[in-house]
Amino acid sequence: MKQFKCVLLVDDDVVSNFLNKEILSSIGITNEFHVVTNGEEAINFINNNVGSDCPDLIFLDINMPVMDGFQFLEEFEQFPNQQRERIKIVMLTSSSNKKDIERAYQFPILGYLNKPLTIADVKSVLGVAS
Repeated sequence: MKQFKCVLLVDDDVVSNFLNKEILSSIGITNEFHVVTNGEEAINFINNNVGSDCPDLIFLDINMPVMDGFQFLEEFEQFPNQQRERIKIVMLTSSSNKKDIERAYQFPILGYLNKPLTIADVKSVLGVAS
């Protein structure tokens, strides 16, 4: 399994964040997790860690207060190319709305996963054989 330096979970659901961290920890994807509860906090986290490799993988929810996942993606497009190319984003949401899926793939994301997160989903989206 590919090892990431730092994973950022962006979701306002405390239980989802706890479970996702447990699942990702169990497969050894990273030793460093950070959690924020909306897109604005994620933008601030990235800006505060410029020059580090943190985060290099983001799991992003759509429906959140303050700044939702799509607003985050629109802001993220304004980041320098080098930073955008280094950070991989996976949508992880409860929305199975076809319009949300289509809209998400208008952005450079690795994949679109529905909650709850599973080990098979992680391996699939990261291109790892089970």
